[in-house]
Amino acid sequence: MPSSSVCLVDGGYRFYQNTGMYLPNCMTSHPTDNSLQNQQHDYPVSYNILCVIFAHQEYLKDPEFAPEKVLSKSFAAAGLCAWVINIIKFYDVFVVVEPKRRALNQANAELSAAQDRLRFLNNQIESLEEQLSTLTAEFREATNAKLKCQAEADATANSIDLANRLVNGLASENVRWRESVANFRAQLLTLPGDILMVTAFISYVGSFTRMYRIDLLKKYWEPFLKKLSPTIPVTADLDPMELLTDDAQIAQWNNEGLPNDRMSSENATVLTNSERWPLMIDPQLQGIKWIKNKYGSELKVKNHIIKLMMLNP
Repeated sequence: MPSSSVCLVDGGYRFYQNTGMYLPNCMTSHPTDNSLQNQQHDYPVSYNILCVIFAHQEYLKDPEFAPEKVLSKSFAAAGLCAWVINIIKFYDVFVVVEPKRRALNQANAELSAAQDRLRFLNNQIESLEEQLSTLTAEFREATNAKLKCQAEADATANSIDLANRLVNGLASENVRWRESVANFRAQLLTLPGDILMVTAFISYVGSFTRMYRIDLLKKYWEPFLKKLSPTIPVTADLDPMELLTDDAQIAQWNNEGLPNDRMSSENATVLTNSERWPLMIDPQLQGIKWIKNKYGSELKVKNHIIKLMMLNP
């Protein structure tokens, strides 16, 4: 075998050692010459690979460099020929596949790192989501408390505003109230005498006319109280009606059928403030009509004569 062929085969074997390709069965079944194996250590690896790269074109173009034709000469050489052709083809494939395989390994490594990073970030996200959920719940509670406090503050402000409006509205009544307080303090001195005059009015003036009632108050009772020792203070120009009733009550009586004159109002006042039934002198039957309208079904008549008079006015 020529030295160039030896270089080609030896370089191919070195290339096999660097690429990790298995030898064909034909070479493992039929060992080559020991001189060939000894010569493979005399060439650098890079030189052998370049030798194969530049030399394979010439031999592959040779039609005689084919395992079928070499087999007729030597079975071992045919195996070497087939191995050289296959190793060159493997190199052509290897130079294309190896960068891609390395790129694949790098991509897998980057993918693994990215997955680890993604797993770490997912754990961080879960932790942050738990914290966010907790903070959201706390924020919701704080918001509800704020709204509750705001509602209470608004209600308090409304109450204060209403109170201020009420106070301002009643400020005009301050003068009248002060006058009333002063009058009440003054009435404390004359209250016993006034009560005495009112009770005498209810007890004794019922059977008298208007003029006699005025004479009793002005000419007899008031001078008598002034002559006593010690004297009993009485309100000047006392009107018993002011202590016994008011205009609203008199208007209600008028709506019930009571005549609106002073005499009728005094008689109704005596009747409503008496503990016992008073004697009514009612020639015009105005009092009976008023009593029937006022008491209605609550009225009980025990005297048959009076009942007959009420039924036939």
